[in-house]
Amino acid sequence: MRKEDLILINILINIWEKKILIILTSLMFVIITYALLNITKKPVQYNISTNIKPLSFKKENKFTVFNEFIKMSMTNDIFNNFVLNTNKKNFEITNELLYKMFIDNLENKKNIIDDIKNLNIIDKNKYEDLSSFNFAVQELANSISIYNPDKKNSTNNNKMQIRVKYHDFAKWENLLNSLQKEINNKVREVLIDQFEAYTDNLVKLNQYLVNDLEQQISFYETKFRSIKRNNLTYLYGHAQVAREMDIKNITKDINLIVENFDPGIDDVKLMLDYKNPRYYLMGYEFIERRIDLIEKSLESNKLISNDAVILENNRKLLLNREIIETINDLFNKSPLTNPKEFSAAYFDIKNSNISIIKDRFSDNKILLFAFILGTLFSVLFVLVSKNLSNYLKYFVKELKNKQRKIN
Repeated sequence: MRKEDLILINILINIWEKKILIILTSLMFVIITYALLNITKKPVQYNISTNIKPLSFKKENKFTVFNEFIKMSMTNDIFNNFVLNTNKKNFEITNELLYKMFIDNLENKKNIIDDIKNLNIIDKNKYEDLSSFNFAVQELANSISIYNPDKKNSTNNNKMQIRVKYHDFAKWENLLNSLQKEINNKVREVLIDQFEAYTDNLVKLNQYLVNDLEQQISFYETKFRSIKRNNLTYLYGHAQVAREMDIKNITKDINLIVENFDPGIDDVKLMLDYKNPRYYLMGYEFIERRIDLIEKSLESNKLISNDAVILENNRKLLLNREIIETINDLFNKSPLTNPKEFSAAYFDIKNSNISIIKDRFSDNKILLFAFILGTLFSVLFVLVSKNLSNYLKYFVKELKNKQRKIN
């Protein structure tokens, strides 16, 4: 038998003789490793994705009457001028607007951080100081992402998701419920502020338009009165001439006033052509009746100018606040004035997608590795200790032989 074979057999014999020691050592490695795993073990992590849903058709319909009235009111000059003068869109509450406002608030990490702290999602007592706690809160907030899973249609922003890697779904559910409530409330408050600003601007612009119309009316009244007074001057002169010439009624020689006079067409022009030098031929009775009518209209402050009448009608329409009052009434009947009823969007928590994050090295793999390592260590220890024992025996034997020779 070869020497190498003898060495191998000897090694195997040594290992077999110490098999109990090897097994116990390997088990000891496994037990220690298992204990360390339990001490340092982290909770099972999950990938959690939750859809962010827009309003249902039924809830969206609660704003329909308000929105339709706003659109209809665009035919009114008040609203047209409002848009032109302020360069703003009319106030409409659409599903797209509500969803966008919800997402914008959700993407603000401060809202998430505040809720993590308020709900004790992270136990503050586990941290030595406030700085470490705040870092852990910030780390969790940063791990929460809002994204669009529909990569093929990235423009569809009504199908967003919120996701996180976390170990406690119950706490995650509490966090989402709290965020949903607070963000919806913030959206509601912003919309109320925007509506109040909108109606305030509407009222201010309305008053501005009324004042502008009143100035225009005053201008036309002044201008019209000036024309009437000038007309009276002419009429007084024509009436005096007609009396001096004893022309009581309209003269038969009407063609002396207007060439090619056509009764029924030119008679109206003639009746108002006070500057015509031969107007006295209309007769002093007719002229004095005209004077009396004009004087009475001036005394009664009665508007005669067509331009002034149109402007006054517009002014009365603007003074009628029925449109603004109706808008306020419809707004007050909308869900925006009821925090319990209003919602801009919501988390579909019940249908959340949850999957376990698998560790690269499972506990079983680590324990198997510990067992192998313990076996290798114990085998090596047995072989080294055996060789060392044989060497010591040989050394002692040689030492005794030398002493005998000396003696």
